[in-house]
Amino acid sequence: MPETFCGIDVGKTGAMAFVHSSKQPPSVFPFAKHSIYNLARVLTNFKPTIICLENPPGYMPGNGKKSIKGLFMNYGTWVGMLETLGLEYINVSPQKWQNKLNCRTGGDKRITHRFAQELFPQMTITHAIADSLLIAHYARLVYA
Repeated sequence: MPETFCGIDVGKTGAMAFVHSSKQPPSVFPFAKHSIYNLARVLTNFKPTIICLENPPGYMPGNGKKSIKGLFMNYGTWVGMLETLGLEYINVSPQKWQNKLNCRTGGDKRITHRFAQELFPQMTITHAIADSLLIAHYARLVYA
């Protein structure tokens, strides 16, 4: 039976992505285009085998208190939703998935954008969806 792997980038402009063990193309849901209610419905419809939720990285130079607060609020919203839906998830730090995929950004989002485009050439990759796709790809590599 084909497996589905979900990656969630909790950033304000993040997304939720699904990649599959079959040849089925990935599915991506940018937060800017979907309500949290719709994203919850998508999760229950896809029934992912593994959900990897990106942990907020904490303080990073150049990020203000407001952006850190927003990141942790988004993370908390996702934890609450997943717990309410009874879905198990795995927390993964940016460093962990980026190290596994050999695409450490050092804050340069162009690196993950470029790598996601190479992995998924059939898709138009934006900064908003690149990390979620790579987190889902990480889940497939590690947990398949």
